[in-house]
Parts: sequence; structure tokens; C-alpha cells
Amino acid sequence: MELSTLIDILYIVGVALLLAYISVQGRKILRFLYLTTKVPGLSIREYIDVYINGLLSDNMLEEAYKKCQERNHKPYGIWVGPVFSVSLSDCESMSQVLKSKTINDKPDVLHKVGREYLGNGLLTLNGPGYRKHRKILSPTFRPSILESQLARINEQTGKLMARLRAEASDEPLDVRSLVSRHADAMALLIFAEGRCDLEALDKWVKVLHLAGVQVQMRITNPIYYWFVHKLKKSTWETERKIKAGLSAAKSALREARATRTQSDPDRPTCLLDAMAVGDGQDHLSDEEFLDEGITLLAGAAETTGFAMNVSLLLLALHQDVQQRLYDEVQAVLGKRPRAVRADDLPEMPYLDMFVKETLRLFPPIPFVTRQLHHDTKIGDLLLPAGCALGLNVHALHRNAAVFEEPSCFDPERFSPERAQSRHRFAFLPFSYGIRNCPGQMHGMTMLKIFLSHVVRNFSISPGNGLTSVRDIKVKMYFTCYLNESSLRFVSRTD
Repeated sequence: MELSTLIDILYIVGVALLLAYISVQGRKILRFLYLTTKVPGLSIREYIDVYINGLLSDNMLEEAYKKCQERNHKPYGIWVGPVFSVSLSDCESMSQVLKSKTINDKPDVLHKVGREYLGNGLLTLNGPGYRKHRKILSPTFRPSILESQLARINEQTGKLMARLRAEASDEPLDVRSLVSRHADAMALLIFAEGRCDLEALDKWVKVLHLAGVQVQMRITNPIYYWFVHKLKKSTWETERKIKAGLSAAKSALREARATRTQSDPDRPTCLLDAMAVGDGQDHLSDEEFLDEGITLLAGAAETTGFAMNVSLLLLALHQDVQQRLYDEVQAVLGKRPRAVRADDLPEMPYLDMFVKETLRLFPPIPFVTRQLHHDTKIGDLLLPAGCALGLNVHALHRNAAVFEEPSCFDPERFSPERAQSRHRFAFLPFSYGIRNCPGQMHGMTMLKIFLSHVVRNFSISPGNGLTSVRDIKVKMYFTCYLNESSLRFVSRTD
């Protein structure tokens, strides 16, 4: 056979294979688009409304998920940027997805963009990589580490009370920054007390919000697709700040791991201690250790600060709740000032109910996402492989079919009698399953200690423009942020 003839044959075979590939992929795309049309979605007018408001507010995801409550919590599909997402906010759908052994991955676009800032940590990893890291890290969130830090947590919270007492006056205060910085300090304490350069880690903590906003805008805002966001001068400055924070934190973590490996204390006293050598034969590589350190700080600091701030607003708005909480704390701790111990918290059931109702109305993580790798039937809908699922926790917690008068603040919802009859998946502030929050016990404990100190030291009342729960304005990114806060603090004398 002549060479030219062989080349012609190979050329024809190559073209045939390429056309076959295009045909197969084309059919997949057409089938995907066909199935998306079967999912109830937004009208053209609603799409325009979402995109215009999203572009103006730089928060298209929030605008999209607000539609969930308007649609009586029924599933609906929406194109969020280049991704077709199906929003879910009913208990049965949440149960099916979060209990599934096959619907565990984050959407591909979130995985790709998020790891530019967080690397390959628990928030961005998928598949075997995620399972490996979760297996190694889960034992590090041991109660003994938290218990060893309780004295320091009480000490730092006492310092915050002193600062609030110094600033307390008849004029309303905006304490968001002060309380958020306290939450950041608590996160750093639990994570790396005595083992790391905390000032270097703090540089990363201070730019977390910038990183979160950048990730969300690049995923949902057409102006930020691909390289377009890099054409904006403001983006250059934001990226510079984020990279500086990341670089400082990674340098500190790298040095801390080297020190920890050499000293190898028998009993770890912080998360970084436990992470440095892993558990048993499993351990993280140097690069994995850095990525997880960055990720855990990102997950802890932002969420705890928001929960602390919003709980103060709810205390101020509900004087009867505040008084009952004060009475309970005083009964357990006594009139003389002392630290809150681990065995005190189970003796404060109303405090537990208060915290859970706070997290119901204002979950720090308003929604979680998943990626479908196979066609999946959820309820009566057949959803195509490749679409994303948006599990709207914020809307779930305000579902009138589950919670009577869902916009009202009522800690008694979480009394044992009422909570027992509720659907298991009606309350998901820490998600559920393999991707639930591994640090939920630490977050709940820090929040309860904070509130115990607050109600013992202050009587809090609302400031200007705060008359009901509806006046609490929250911005929803990947985590929630308070738009404003106005409170009056009066020191208690009894």
C-alpha cells in the first residue's frame, strides 16, 4: 500500500471519529437542554429581574435563591451564569440529596474557581481526594482539644466584655467589627494557639470576605466570566490583598508544621497540632496541610462572627427571651463571676434552644451546592447529569409547612417536645452527611460561651431603626453578612 493511500485512509478514519464524537456530544448536549426545559423555571421577566438586580448588587446568587420562597419552596431551575442549577428547599428533597452516596461533589465551576484561593481543601475537593482528607481531619476535631482551650476562650471573651463595657453608653453602637474580630481571635485560638504566628494567620482571616465575594462573582456574574474580571483595576487590588494574606498564612503554617513534627507532643492542644501528624498511618502532605489550614480558618472565622453578631440583635429585639436567658445563666453559674465550664452547658437548655432558633432564622451558610454526575430523579423531576443542585438552607428554615410563623423568633420551637415531631431534615445549619461541618461542636460551644458572658454583663436593647426581625438585613454570599447593627449596651449591676 502506498504511503499516500495510507495517509488518506487515516485522514478519513480521523474525520469519521471526530464527527462521531461531535455527534455523541451533541446528542448529550441536546438531551441536557431538553431535560432542563422540563424543570419548572423562571419566566423571561423574572430572569431579567434577577440578572439586573444581581448585576447592580454584585450578588446574583442571592437574587436567584430569593425566588425559592416566592415559589412556595417548590423545586425550580435557573441558569446562574453558565451553570444550570435546580434550587431545592423542601425536607424530602434535602433528605434524598444529603443521604445519597453518589451526590457528594461540589459543582465543577465552584471546584475550579474556589481552589484558586483555597487550594485543595475540604471546601473545594471532590471524590476520593475529599474522602481521604475528611478521614484524616475528622479525628482532629476531638472534644479534648476544645476542653483544653476553654480557659483561654473565657479569658478572651472576658476581654471583649471589658471593651464593650468601656464603650457602652446611651448612644447606639455598631459592634459588628468588634465582635467579628473576637470571633476571628477565637478561631485562631482553637486552630493554632501557641503553635503558629497568629499575626500572619490573621492577615488571611482579614481578607476572607474579599476572597468569598471574588469566587461568587466569578461564578455567577457575566461581567466576571473567564478573564474579564481581571480587566478591572479594582480586581487587581483585591487579588493583591488576597495573595498577600494567603502568602503570609502559608509561610506561618509551613513553619508551624516543621516545629510540630520535631517536638511531637503527646497530646495535641489545638487543631493545627493534630493536623500536623494526622491520625495513625494516614497523614497530609505538606501542600495538603497548607490547603487545609487555609480552608479551616476560612470556614470557622466568618461563620462564627456572623452568628455572634446576629444573636445580639435577636437578644435586643426580644427582652423576654433575654431575661429568661439571663435567669438561666445566673442559676447555673451563680452571681459571682466565673468561667463557663464544659459541664455547665448541658445545664442551660434554653441557651441551646436560643442558639438553634438563631441558626434557623439566620444560618451562616445560607445554601450548599452539589453536582449531579448521573441523571437523577428527585421528587417528580428527572434532572440531567451535569446540572448543579442548590440546597437553599435559608429558605428551608423559613418553610411555613414545617415552621409555624417562620419569620417569628421563638426558641421554644426547639424544646424537646416540639423538635421531636419535626422532620429530621427541617433544620440543617451544619448540613448533613459526608460533607457536614466537622467543627460544629466547636462553633456551638464558642457561641454559647459568648452569649453566657454577654447576658451576665449587659442588658441589650435595639438601637435606631431596629424594631423587628424583618429589620435585620443580611447579605447572602457563600456565608452571610450583616448589613448593619445598632444596639445599646447597659452594664448590669446585680
